[in-house]
Amino acid sequence: LKKISTLSGKFIKTLNRLEREVEKFSEKSGAFEQAKYCREVILADMEKLRYYADAMELIIGKKFCPFPTYEDILYSIKY
Repeated sequence: LKKISTLSGKFIKTLNRLEREVEKFSEKSGAFEQAKYCREVILADMEKLRYYADAMELIIGKKFCPFPTYEDILYSIKY
């Protein structure tokens, strides 16, 4: 429970920071500056969010997830 609490707290904190950073995106002038901002700032927080989500997914039981897990999506693809 402590680990889930810690991870979810970090997830929310990072998500809030990402939302603020996305708002700043339009302030950047030019496509190069916007792309650089995305690579250096936005992408870094997106990677952190993915890390926290993946870690929580391993702990939280499948029946408690209101959405499909990565595994569900990956193995539901039919050729």
